[in-house]
Amino acid sequence: MKSPLVTIAIPTYNRPEGLHRTLEEVTNQSYTNLEILVSDNASPDPQVQSVIRKFASRDIRIQPFLQAENIGAGRNFRFVLKASTGDFFMWASDDDHHSADFVERCIKKFDTQGDAVGTVMTRASVHNRFTGVVSDLVLSDFSNSSSLFRKLRMHLQSPVPTFIYGLHRRDAIRWFEDSESYDWLDCFFVTRLLLSGYDIGVIHDCVGYAAGIDTQEYTPKPMKARNHALFEYMPYARATISEIIRSKTLRFHEKVALSSVVAEFTMRNFSHWERQKRPIQSRAAKVFLLPPAKIFRQAINSCCY
Repeated sequence: MKSPLVTIAIPTYNRPEGLHRTLEEVTNQSYTNLEILVSDNASPDPQVQSVIRKFASRDIRIQPFLQAENIGAGRNFRFVLKASTGDFFMWASDDDHHSADFVERCIKKFDTQGDAVGTVMTRASVHNRFTGVVSDLVLSDFSNSSSLFRKLRMHLQSPVPTFIYGLHRRDAIRWFEDSESYDWLDCFFVTRLLLSGYDIGVIHDCVGYAAGIDTQEYTPKPMKARNHALFEYMPYARATISEIIRSKTLRFHEKVALSSVVAEFTMRNFSHWERQKRPIQSRAAKVFLLPPAKIFRQAINSCCY
């Protein structure tokens, strides 16, 4: 039986060294039936295109796309997804790391788990290249629960966007092609996947993915630059709660409970991230809104055990 085609898509911008490292890793994957898409988002550094030409000249699996103008990170992510033809798909960021057997391990997991699984991810870590510190990244283990409500609650209480960099069944994420760009879209990605009826598999016996950080401390990456705020919070909250409410599987009290989790998460993030740009509003949210939201969430969730 022929191995399925896997698309590895690299949306890149102005990081030639990181792109070089990523292309080295993906072209040397032990799983070889690959389609490798590289979309340069109009990088001003000419070295980016030099790196792409270098690798494309020696590996026919690489298809380069050079955007005429910067289309934004979100659109670039969607662009490579639309351009893909593989049965399976993954994004590879130009600052992250994948082990040489990452794709092979994920494909084997799909083979053993069946069609119900939409995404597979290995154990993960965070690698700060500036300090040299490597730390474990805790991923939710959805296999421990057969309840959709419990899976969603586990994810929504502490959303981990890392699953978006796993290997996906292409048909399971087609909706993303027409999605909007907003902060925490990668967290909504997991919610939408679970509510679409797909499971998420985690490979526990290897750390095959590392999120890379090239600065001394983590630098927030808002979807859009704003003068008055760091992030925009309501688009994620609206999209997530709307998706929960539309579910035909969840019961009414479960929808209320999950929506309360989203509301608390949103206020908690607002009070944390807006301390510099909106200190008064941030303090007010922390003192007056977050405590009652937490109490309400705890009370509602206690009814769903």
